[in-house]
Amino acid sequence: MNERWLPALEALADPRIGSLPVDETLEEAASAGLVERDGDRAVLAANARDAVLATLAERLRGRAVEWTEGLMQGELLDRFARHCRDDLDDVEVLGEGPTALGLRWRGGEGTVELRADLLGAS
Repeated sequence: MNERWLPALEALADPRIGSLPVDETLEEAASAGLVERDGDRAVLAANARDAVLATLAERLRGRAVEWTEGLMQGELLDRFARHCRDDLDDVEVLGEGPTALGLRWRGGEGTVELRADLLGAS
């Protein structure tokens, strides 16, 4: 999977976004069978979803955190989840995935996510 495609594939795999206008990058991903056209929009090919999600998780978790000495993003997320569970009485871990952590605190809820880019975010 081409590294340039990751932000677009991440956006297409995200149910909050799901489709993007077709561009050159998405045309390339379509030729690899990862994306399907829906008019002038692109959507993730259903048969590619699991492979795309696995590749995204692997690449995002394996990125180095620049301000640390050798710590990877996945390790940092795991440590933060452990800190929330074990050390913070007013924080509840609602869910954990390879690239996301759902949290509740003092009446608020949120998600901490590892992301390739903010493509498609509004």
